[in-house]
Amino acid sequence: MSIVEKYTVLTKKEIEQLFSQKISSLRIVKPTVTPRSSAVWNSFSCIYVNDIKQEYVFCNQCEDLLIYKHCSGTNSLSKHIRSCQKIKTIVPHSQTNMNQFYASSKSEPDIPDRIKQQIKVACVEFAALDSRSFQTIHGIGFKNLAQKIFDTGKYLPISKDINVETLLPHPITVSRHVGKLYNQKHQQLVISICEKMLVYTVVVDFWKNTHTGIQYCGISLHHISDDWKLHCFVLGCYDYDLESSSAINTRRFVESKLSDYRLELNKNVYIVSDNEPKMLATFKLNCQRIGCSCHFINKQLEHTFNKTKIDKSPVNCDLAQVLFERVKKIVSHVRRSHKQTKMSKRAQTYSETRFNGAYHMLQVFLNIFDELGLVLDSINLNEYLLLDKEFLEQVCSFLKVFDDVIEQLSDDKRPTIYKVFPLRQRLLNECEIKSNDYDGLKEIKVFLSRRLKSAWTLQDVHYMSCLLHPPLKHFQIAPHEKSKACGFS
Repeated sequence: MSIVEKYTVLTKKEIEQLFSQKISSLRIVKPTVTPRSSAVWNSFSCIYVNDIKQEYVFCNQCEDLLIYKHCSGTNSLSKHIRSCQKIKTIVPHSQTNMNQFYASSKSEPDIPDRIKQQIKVACVEFAALDSRSFQTIHGIGFKNLAQKIFDTGKYLPISKDINVETLLPHPITVSRHVGKLYNQKHQQLVISICEKMLVYTVVVDFWKNTHTGIQYCGISLHHISDDWKLHCFVLGCYDYDLESSSAINTRRFVESKLSDYRLELNKNVYIVSDNEPKMLATFKLNCQRIGCSCHFINKQLEHTFNKTKIDKSPVNCDLAQVLFERVKKIVSHVRRSHKQTKMSKRAQTYSETRFNGAYHMLQVFLNIFDELGLVLDSINLNEYLLLDKEFLEQVCSFLKVFDDVIEQLSDDKRPTIYKVFPLRQRLLNECEIKSNDYDGLKEIKVFLSRRLKSAWTLQDVHYMSCLLHPPLKHFQIAPHEKSKACGFS
């Protein structure tokens, strides 16, 4: 079957093939020029195949093919006339268009819809055939690989069909070069950045695998360059291999890993860690430790729904804890029995190390609340009937504010230290009791308000950063704290 028989609208390559073969169905027709027509049509002709107008025009002077769509206008054709070396003065002298003095604001080339459709299909096939997540398409590594392959295509002959397998290395080759690439990037980071830094922040986090008993330490480096850009580097995730987890050994372990990058702790270095007693003792001297606000909020939410006492004081959130346990039990049953395939959304559980995920569990549960009664067995149905949907709605609405605050403080693209004070005050304002609050929500607000005021102690750097930030320097959100901030200046 010939090209002409297969398609009605052809590509540039297919039209060029018809030119070379001198197919009779291909016609070059000069357009009808009216007083209202653009003068550029004196230099171009339209292309017809089987009496069907194509999306390309023919330059009468240089005999090149240019894409043209009626909806796009003739601006690109005008630019071709000005750049075409074989055209003399064809366009009559008229008032110069403003756009001719400036480059187009659309720097990216127009990609035909047919090409976009083919790439979309290939991405779907990639995710399905290789069992990859859809988010992989937006990964930095995947984009870098795609760009390298695309750039390689510029240097390969158009006339040859290239098998992409000849470009891709074998998996064993990739595995052998991981260490080499790491050493190169490590040396580059040390020479280009680490050796030149005087002030920087190190984030340290320790956790333990409950199944294997192995402890891990994650260390990341944060630095603001001279052009005021925030740079974040994950230095590593290390097995903790010392004999004990004492504060002295923990400090020695962190310093040994930092020394690999020629970094050391001193009074100009900030350390961000959780607020556990061991971390307080580890980074007590010769550095400036700042407690992680996200960790603190997560721990207080965990205490709200899981603890009966904290610091020898009762939590008194019994109604909320009963609600939470019932929801968690039903979610566990639904996920284990595979009944969520019958619902519009998948029930979600949460991670104990990041308790704000409990909000997402409750919110999804609320979204499918009315569907659950149709899929639960008799035992879990009794638990379900004891739930108060309106109380659950109030709890989800309240926890959403905490989730938003955690997301803002977790931003790794820009500094967030100045946000700690106003966001803490926002949470305190949210904990104010309203007349229509359920008794269970009142219990939550009383407990969290007390913990935010007593346990979340702000440091001097929080006040100073807020005072130095232009929109926040007047402390409109908490005027009673301004005098304390001014005392640090």
